[in-house]
Amino acid sequence: MSFKKEGLERFYIIFIILAFLFISYELHRIEVKLSKSIINIVYNQTQATVSNIALKVNNKSYKELDNYLPLLLSKDIQRVFVLVYKNGILYSVEDLPKHGISYPRVFMPTTDEKHVILKAIKTGTSYVKYHDTIENVGFSLYYPLNVLIHDKPYKALIIIDYKLSTLKSLKDTLASIKIGIIIIDIMSLLFLLTIVFLLFKTRAYKIESYIDELTGLPNRKLLKSIKNNQEDYVVAMLDIDFFKRVNDTYGHDAGDTVLKELAQAIKSSVRKDDIVLRWGGEEFLILLKCKHHEACLNTLERLRIKIKSIDINISNHNIKISVSIGVCLKAKNLDEAIKKADEALYKAKRSGRDRIEVYEDKKAVTS
Repeated sequence: MSFKKEGLERFYIIFIILAFLFISYELHRIEVKLSKSIINIVYNQTQATVSNIALKVNNKSYKELDNYLPLLLSKDIQRVFVLVYKNGILYSVEDLPKHGISYPRVFMPTTDEKHVILKAIKTGTSYVKYHDTIENVGFSLYYPLNVLIHDKPYKALIIIDYKLSTLKSLKDTLASIKIGIIIIDIMSLLFLLTIVFLLFKTRAYKIESYIDELTGLPNRKLLKSIKNNQEDYVVAMLDIDFFKRVNDTYGHDAGDTVLKELAQAIKSSVRKDDIVLRWGGEEFLILLKCKHHEACLNTLERLRIKIKSIDINISNHNIKISVSIGVCLKAKNLDEAIKKADEALYKAKRSGRDRIEVYEDKKAVTS
């Protein structure tokens, strides 16, 4: 069964999810942008110094480099490499200031790094590789130069790994931004879940308003969600015979028990495509989907006989009930069909009860 505005509720949920994803994406994009901005500030501040030092070491021998490379070291510069490109092979001395200058050994970079190194050496252009995560804010600078080995010039490269280890305030700022973004993400998610919960809660209340509390069957409000087209249904109105006697003799609790037993009997006698509603009081509305009217009438007749055979035990008393049923096989719309079925029901009661009457040609005839 479908309910009004169900499609609109789905749209709201999808819209909220998309909005959350967009906000989350934008926040993380801002985080990365801020990280890169801070790195660019530090890079611009150190670029001039690194360039000056690189000019001093250009065309120097390995021994002379020993005097200049310590100038590059700081608390933020983690590593310094000098690579020499000779006969298609990269050579390096690792941590030159610590170990002194010696003949370089073979350097084995990763595939991606080797591509950057060779490009910088061959083109004579410096390159920067950013590390823009909060845990590792910094960059690697690849700066080309010439180095003399045995008085012969070779293309070389200084690699400087720069990490913001001492700029604690900047790192703390970035960490605070990260925490703030996580908090906003969590709050956005909680807001999303709250909205979805309220939508489903509203839907649950709406569904509850369609359900009769006593019998568990839908009530007449359900008809608002059914297309006003009677052609799909055979409409039957069912009423308990002499129900007032049950209430007067055994009490209203006994009457409630009878209504619940009857509701279960009706529900178990129809198919899933059929609709059973408590119309009000002791009346029930049944909408049967049948290709052939005779099949519907046979179903209703079996139901009438079944109800008559039920023993309802109340306070050690077995109560027997019967029902009268009015049927409309065809009408212009559902409202008209219900009206005609109701007229046929009253005809059944006037004709002795415990029977089925079918409405045809503006008058009820016995089936």
